[in-house]
Amino acid sequence: MYGQPVVASPPVIVVPAPCGDTPVRTTCPACHQQIVTSTRPTPGLLTWLLFGGFILFGCWLGCCLIPFCVDSLQDVNHFCPNCNHLVGRHKRL
Repeated sequence: MYGQPVVASPPVIVVPAPCGDTPVRTTCPACHQQIVTSTRPTPGLLTWLLFGGFILFGCWLGCCLIPFCVDSLQDVNHFCPNCNHLVGRHKRL
């Protein structure tokens, strides 16, 4: 009870990694593990603007859906493969 001093551990500070199109190596802010993120494309502002532009120019028979099929026109969400926590987001616009 009186023999061992209590030592507090320093807090863990997680600095978010810059996210891009490709997976990044970082520390997950939720589970504090060293990870390589898994990426998932999701429709963002650029995707919807291109969709609206195609509609305005008369491409309404299916061509307007092309931005939803091209991953390089969509935003990218980065997730932790261990706990599935959203680590970061890369927005096109």
